Amino acid sequence: MSDESARRVLSIQSHVTSGYVGNRAAVFPLQLLGYDVDVLNSCVLSNHTGYEHGAPGIRLNAHQLLEILNGMKENHLLQAISHLLTGYIGTASCLHAVADAVHMLRHHSTPNLVYVCDPVLGDNGKLYVPEPLVHIYVHNILHLATILTPNAFELGLLTNSTIASEQHAFSACDYLHQQHKIPIIVVTGTRFHPDCNKLSVLVSSRSKHNASRFAIDVQYIDAHFTGTGDLMTALLLAWFDKFPHDPVQAVARATASVSAVLANTAKLPKSQGLAPFPELRLIQSQSVIVDPPMNLVNIRLLSDPPQ
Repeated sequence: MSDESARRVLSIQSHVTSGYVGNRAAVFPLQLLGYDVDVLNSCVLSNHTGYEHGAPGIRLNAHQLLEILNGMKENHLLQAISHLLTGYIGTASCLHAVADAVHMLRHHSTPNLVYVCDPVLGDNGKLYVPEPLVHIYVHNILHLATILTPNAFELGLLTNSTIASEQHAFSACDYLHQQHKIPIIVVTGTRFHPDCNKLSVLVSSRSKHNASRFAIDVQYIDAHFTGTGDLMTALLLAWFDKFPHDPVQAVARATASVSAVLANTAKLPKSQGLAPFPELRLIQSQSVIVDPPMNLVNIRLLSDPPQ
């Protein structure tokens, strides 16, 4: 966007007091890249749920979420929002409230709102949220999204299909383009064979005038991380905004930064990690967020799908 003052993000997702998932993984990188971020925490937890004693905290209900948004509306604070980013939304009522928020923004303040939706449902065959949220995403959210960033498991849930290969993934993307008119779908962190030494980000773009597919490959790191999807989606928002006519460059830059952050995190000795696995080293990775190391990525331009 050419108007620097218009680059403002409203981010609705979870918050942890300690660690880097949800808004804690998204807001700082966005700020580093020049964005003002208005933060609406769907829940406030002590830490992410991978810790031994759980993640106690406070979860907003739909009324509270909409009350905050209405307060922003009454004070004319929504008019500055150019982008909406959503991640983990843990209840059906709050997910319905997110749909209300999109309509509020587009109809009353930001007609050209860019909505970047990370449909956080689960991973590795396991749901993180109540199953009815899948239905709400399909019927109330997907058609509102400008950019959708599911992982392979979430893509399968949203299309009622099995995603076991790149071809399966792109076929599911074609279905979402046709059924919900989503312009850009980025399938994050795919790895379909256990012995594969790379991770691939798959991208399907569809507009009135063209359609394209490509993949960005990075080295697979054999370790467990949390917050990578939240970080990736935030960086995709930023780089798509900075390279609106070059989706390959946008996704490559976001992927390169995430790969570098994970490499930095993997260097942390396990004895220093307070969690069963180390938290993302975002503060120590500022340079690779601002200046992505492009030597870490391999770009594969794929045959364009029929329009």
